[in-house]
Amino acid sequence: MSKKFFQPETRDAINRRLYKGLIIVQTAIYRVFFLNTAIYRVFFLNTAIYRVFKN
Repeated sequence: MSKKFFQPETRDAINRRLYKGLIIVQTAIYRVFFLNTAIYRVFFLNTAIYRVFKN
C-alpha cells in the first residue's frame, strides 16, 4: 500500500479532533455567556427590588 491511502484518513482524523475542539470551545463560550447573563439578571433584579422597597 502506498502512503496516499493513509493521508486522507489521517487528515479526516485531525479534522474530527479539531472540530470536536471547536465544539468544546463554542459550548464553553455559550455557557459563560449564559451564566453571566443569569447572574446579571439576578443582580439587577435584586437592585431594582431593593430600590423600590427602600423608599
